[in-house]
Amino acid sequence: MTSLASILRDREYCCICQPFPEAEPGRICQRFIMLSHHCLSGPADLLAYSLLPDHFHLLMRRREGSSGGEVEAGYRALLKELILFLFAASGPAVEELLRQRTVSGIDLFSVPPVIACLHIDPEKHGISRDYRMYTFSSYRRYLLHQPAGLAYTEVFSWFSDVRQFERFHEDIKDIHMRNKFRRFHAAVPA
Repeated sequence: MTSLASILRDREYCCICQPFPEAEPGRICQRFIMLSHHCLSGPADLLAYSLLPDHFHLLMRRREGSSGGEVEAGYRALLKELILFLFAASGPAVEELLRQRTVSGIDLFSVPPVIACLHIDPEKHGISRDYRMYTFSSYRRYLLHQPAGLAYTEVFSWFSDVRQFERFHEDIKDIHMRNKFRRFHAAVPA
């Protein structure tokens, strides 16, 4: 298990991919937003999220003056509360879920592409035909100016306006699709 505390010792930003028991994203979306704000708002800012049926992604920034250990504690509390909400006492152990997660440190210049990749993920997995219409990620909340619980001002500091935010996502999606096409054709025997 990769520790958030160790990743955030040297970096300000981190991305988490958390496998999660099969759950309807609509059932946990509002609870997730409320809990992430409650559990993480002291030590970290939430920049982006994407909730899928069997996993979710978070992109966070450790706040100045906060430790990686504080962010880890907030994340554990978030996960524990989500499990209690969904499964009461019969849910999987938090420690087991934490062992399954992937945590990556992110450099500042990589943050905008990672945000776009998280938002595009539901389309990539075939869960949504169009990531722009998927209601269980932070993409639409940014477009609809619903900043509660999100680092709205920071995210939009990287883009001149909403149109550039949208174009950037489309550019990242195009790059992803071209790379997927190349990998497919490289794997097909001649």
